[in-house]
Amino acid sequence: MAAFERAAELDAGARFYAFDVAEAEVDASDPHFELGEFDAAERFLRSAIARVDGLLRDFPESARYRNLRSSALEKLSVHAARTGDIRGALAVQRELLVERERDLAAAPERCDLRMRAALALTNLAASLSGLGEELDTALASYARIESLLESCSAGPLATNAVGNLISNARYGRTLALLGAGRLEDAQRALVQHAETVGEDAERLRYAADLWSELALAQRRAGQDEKLAADRMFELLARAVERGYHVRAELESTPALESFRSDPRFTAILERIPQD
Repeated sequence: MAAFERAAELDAGARFYAFDVAEAEVDASDPHFELGEFDAAERFLRSAIARVDGLLRDFPESARYRNLRSSALEKLSVHAARTGDIRGALAVQRELLVERERDLAAAPERCDLRMRAALALTNLAASLSGLGEELDTALASYARIESLLESCSAGPLATNAVGNLISNARYGRTLALLGAGRLEDAQRALVQHAETVGEDAERLRYAADLWSELALAQRRAGQDEKLAADRMFELLARAVERGYHVRAELESTPALESFRSDPRFTAILERIPQD
């Protein structure tokens, strides 16, 4: 890294060296983040982005430069989110979405670019929902994800990568609606989400969480929670049947706290094999 830095300083016009330095900085951020050195990781990534921005001023259409910038932004977004800086992650996600939309506009027929744009929209919408801001923007983002991926899906949604993205979008949309107190809309979204769950143990498990959140919200609103609670227990039972055996998580997750006294919960735990 030091050698690349010196080379770039010696010849500011040497784009080859500037690009290599930026690329090395992006790679160098990973071990710092793994070691918990978050400030160092962020410095490397922001430095890389600044270098690439300098290159893009002369060559704004360079796919090579833009791909590296997107990679750096993606890592910066993940770093920010994992350290709890949701607002910082949101700012980066907005930048990344611009890059993904730009790529997609150049080749709208490519499903790989549609999937990248969908992932960027998912992360942006999740951050907005987490902050409780711009609900309409979040919901519009989730809707656009499905529109983007409609022509790319082949086969059952529960069995492919496109289905994963759609499932995550429907999951996020449901959480956003629950957070906004739109319980009837949330229940309709949950029915849609069920189309993407299939028989995957983890999807079944986390779909159960959504139904538990709906049941709790209905309880707080003085509404009948029976259907949502029944659906939650059904999904939990199926998850365990399909191999979800993380007993400690089921016994500790806050989403299930209010339901642990129900005999159905005890019966589900009894189906988990003892270590």
